[in-house]
Amino acid sequence: MYQGDDGMIVIRGRLAPEVGAVLAQALIAARETLYQRTRAQGGAISAPDVSAETPTMAQQQADAPVLEDPDAPGESALEDGTRVSAETSRRLACDASRVVMHHGRDGRVVEVAAR
Repeated sequence: MYQGDDGMIVIRGRLAPEVGAVLAQALIAARETLYQRTRAQGGAISAPDVSAETPTMAQQQADAPVLEDPDAPGESALEDGTRVSAETSRRLACDASRVVMHHGRDGRVVEVAAR
């Protein structure tokens, strides 16, 4: 990692899939923090469309049962398609926090709890 002549940070390297997943999630979280901060300050957001990079809420909700139950059908994979073993997924998930959201019949969030 180094700072280029134009001031941009340059990162280049090869990481084990589970380490790469942690780095990717950290970058996604940092991007989301900057996005939310910009929105809160009323600034214009000119970020590129990240919908292809960011899992939808439905995808995240579908992935949670697979990681919680070793007998559940499904698999874990990185965004580029690299498969991640169930053991590695469980190891990463044990350090993660989760937010449980309960929705009313109309689809609105009625309760949010961090666990």
